[in-house]
Amino acid sequence: MIIQALDLGKVYQKGKNSIEVIKEFNHVFESGKMYLLKGASGKGKTTLLSILGLLDKPTSGKLLLNGKEIDFTKPGVLCDIRKAEYSFVFQDYALFENLSVYENLRLVYEDTDEKLDEKRIDDLLQKMNLSHRKYHRTAELSGGEKQRVAFARALLKDAEVFIFDEPISNVDEGNAQIIFDIMKVLKTTRMVMVTCHTSVFDNICDEIVCL
Repeated sequence: MIIQALDLGKVYQKGKNSIEVIKEFNHVFESGKMYLLKGASGKGKTTLLSILGLLDKPTSGKLLLNGKEIDFTKPGVLCDIRKAEYSFVFQDYALFENLSVYENLRLVYEDTDEKLDEKRIDDLLQKMNLSHRKYHRTAELSGGEKQRVAFARALLKDAEVFIFDEPISNVDEGNAQIIFDIMKVLKTTRMVMVTCHTSVFDNICDEIVCL
């Protein structure tokens, strides 16, 4: 998988004011590498991840996926690409609070050809130290536990591109190390993009992209 950003720009309109969040961003992302997007708060890290993940459209520039330009005017096509190729961990976790941990993970298999893999779910819950929370409603979990559920959910997908937006911001040191170790393995065959305000990922990423 190769994702190429060509002069990407993003401008938000607030009343009469234009706020330029991303300006002429260029980079090539390849499978088999981990990319760390770094920058101060407000520098556009999450916005850029949203564009690279086909969740938002740029104001200017082009995005190429394996050499083919992405048409951001076709939401159905974008959705199909995301479902087939991408997996995400969002800052707000994007979990269903009224559902159990297990039910949230099961949703990964809906509207797909993949067969529900109970063993895979149990293995990931054990690895994330969440087995005891399997049937608890997500609303009952701590922030760190929710973040680990979101990470486990992302790993259930056999995606080519993994996008992690601040994936350990609420995770304790021990569980953060577990996530580091998983990401080290994941990046050998997949494309991994991660944002972080600190330097904790500096030593395990292949490239640092400063914004």
